[in-house]
Amino acid sequence: MPYLADQQGNRPTTERKSSYRPEIDGLRALAVVAVIANHVNKDWLPSGFLGVDVFFVISGYVITASLSRQSQATFPDFLLSFYVRRLRRLIPALVAFSVITGLLITLVNPGPGDSLRTGIASLFGLSNLYLLHQSTNYFGVSAEVNSFTHTWSLGVEEQFYLIFPGLVWFTGFGRLPSTGNRNLMVVLLLLCLPSFLLFCFLYVHNQSTAFFLMPTRFWELSSGALLYIGLQVNPPRKRIAQVMAPITLLGLIATFFISNSQALVATVVCVLLTALSIYTIAPMDVAYKFLTRPYVLYLGLISYSLYLWHWGVLSISRWTVGIHPWTVPFQLLLMLLLASLSYKYIETPFRNKAWPGGTRGTLFIGISASLIASITLLCFGLKKDTLYAGQRYLGLSSYPDNIIAGSEIKHSNCMLSGVIIFNANKFVQCSLPGKPGFPKVFFIGSSHAMHLAGLGESLNKRGYGVAFLAAQGTNFRPMLDNESIKFKFSTTKESTIATTVLSKSTPGDIIVVANRYPQDHFQSDDSFVTMSHATGLNHALLAWAKEQQKRGVKVIHMLPLHEYPFFDINQCSPQWFNAGMRETNICNPKNPDQRTKEIRQIKTLLPEGENLFHFDQRQVLCKDSLVNCQPFDKAALKPIFSNPDHLADHGASLLADRFEQFLRKLRAE
Repeated sequence: MPYLADQQGNRPTTERKSSYRPEIDGLRALAVVAVIANHVNKDWLPSGFLGVDVFFVISGYVITASLSRQSQATFPDFLLSFYVRRLRRLIPALVAFSVITGLLITLVNPGPGDSLRTGIASLFGLSNLYLLHQSTNYFGVSAEVNSFTHTWSLGVEEQFYLIFPGLVWFTGFGRLPSTGNRNLMVVLLLLCLPSFLLFCFLYVHNQSTAFFLMPTRFWELSSGALLYIGLQVNPPRKRIAQVMAPITLLGLIATFFISNSQALVATVVCVLLTALSIYTIAPMDVAYKFLTRPYVLYLGLISYSLYLWHWGVLSISRWTVGIHPWTVPFQLLLMLLLASLSYKYIETPFRNKAWPGGTRGTLFIGISASLIASITLLCFGLKKDTLYAGQRYLGLSSYPDNIIAGSEIKHSNCMLSGVIIFNANKFVQCSLPGKPGFPKVFFIGSSHAMHLAGLGESLNKRGYGVAFLAAQGTNFRPMLDNESIKFKFSTTKESTIATTVLSKSTPGDIIVVANRYPQDHFQSDDSFVTMSHATGLNHALLAWAKEQQKRGVKVIHMLPLHEYPFFDINQCSPQWFNAGMRETNICNPKNPDQRTKEIRQIKTLLPEGENLFHFDQRQVLCKDSLVNCQPFDKAALKPIFSNPDHLADHGASLLADRFEQFLRKLRAE
């Protein structure tokens, strides 16, 4: 949370009688309102998230002003005094927010681990690094449903404060009036340039890294520090400031309306205009009067708590009632109420009253409070369903441990008491005998073959023999080598997929190839298009299908399914409290048009012929359209998908009628 600098309770006057600048609190109010508006509805203020960048500049300015007034004789005392002030300012409200929000998210989120881990990281200033490690997209769905995503900015500032006090001390800033200002300015300028260039480069090539890392944000915080130093040396001329102040303030507000597609340029402009606003606004000019109105000033004073709680309210709302025009007024009022209570009863008392034990006691209490809060969040997520207020629906299940022998699963049945036989790391081989006169259907490939066990059981009940040969993470990939067909697998166990089919299949049988072609990265190494261009997979599959034709065996290629952003199918199941979550994009397919385009390319690269046929599972599971395809069957109260890219038993069984019609058509040809 970008609000670590000290605040004083002074009110504005026509002349400056202290170092307190109330208009800066007004800028904080402007920033936090922009952030909230963007987080409620991105269409309101497309670049409202730049309010955080305003906070960065302000924090750099205010913390430099604060450090310039410190007079400790030794570096350890200087550091201890600095960090004690930060703890008293930050920890109480953050601990209260983390524990309360952690409890609430555990009640409504069936898999709160990611949120809770982010919350724990935030208590130690590391949530930005955790989110980056998780490859979180700040503008994506996963960030919206994480109750602690917004604390990334707090991590950036805390990491900046690990470096900045040392720069201040060793350059002599505040202690050596003649040279300290110049030394710190030179050092910051030398560090700002690579930070700015790195930010610009990474924003184009790896936006998440540019967004979350402190080194790529160093230039923003330092710009505030440089501004403070510059004001001491060269304050603005009054007449020029009076003209410039309202222009820069209006320009700053205008940047919040810039399209998100221009975020890099908007960020640079926002930082520049924030610095110019602080530089030019003076008592009693138009901009000053606006920013120091009582209600604006109050929002600035509570902006730390308001920033903390606004995201908590929105996150819990997304998991429950949702965010709609009729709910927004109540949600805004709740944010304001929680922030006001936090400011009055937590922030102000803990900041202004002495803590037991002096400076070292304060340090100990602050660290202890963070540890206790972390342990509390950890306990919330120790065991699933302990606090979850909804009904949990079972998706794809692992094969019981006592059935697994070595690295291979072999069983006479492909189902065990209605539970799909599936194991995350093993090779799976199972079979179901059919009735006389019915062919055998072999499902081969990756886990995307094994998750069709529900379909296999339905076919078996209708008389078909069924066999599954699947290896987790290993697509069925024949290769052409001088017109001869070879197979490449990571283990010898997996190679039995090919040899077993050849030895067990007989004329009239059907082989179903079911691989995973990931949707996250259209041009990834595992996409069908990439593999076809790189290794000739399409030509090898066509050649292999012709080999099967000589043996009287037909081949069906399962076209890939949609994939989803949710991480737990219970997010999309009908609970009494989660209508809002089910209305979000998290329960809709990722890039359905892209998947449709890829399937057209697959059909072009792998055309149907006399012995190879495509089966589009989406045509069955997406009853309304290929775009509006839901992962949970609300009528049957059963999951269709068990996780973002695997079918549940019920979902696979839904394919049975259409798939059997497909088989009958093939057998009749």
